[in-house]
Amino acid sequence: MNNKAALYARDLTDLQWRKSSRSHDDDPPDNCVEVASFPDGIVAVRDSNNPGRPTLMFTAGEWAAFTFGVRNKRVLARCRSGTCGPTTTATPTPVWSTPTPR
Repeated sequence: MNNKAALYARDLTDLQWRKSSRSHDDDPPDNCVEVASFPDGIVAVRDSNNPGRPTLMFTAGEWAAFTFGVRNKRVLARCRSGTCGPTTTATPTPVWSTPTPR
């Protein structure tokens, strides 16, 4: 099994999902995503309105590059130029809120 296939084969049952700290109650309800992290840094992302739909899986490095690019508006700019995906070695500050204890 390749690395990406191994990511998607992970069990998501016991993950604690959380909304982005950038999500607000006044946002349209269809604009929310939730994330969950595995202890080894793997990040799962799902649509909060359709949690049963397929989940996106990111390695720690992919997630760091994605969030850094979003924060610095590089993802959109690079995609518009036809070369999607940020390239950086900087460590980003997390955008996501901490899980709420149940």
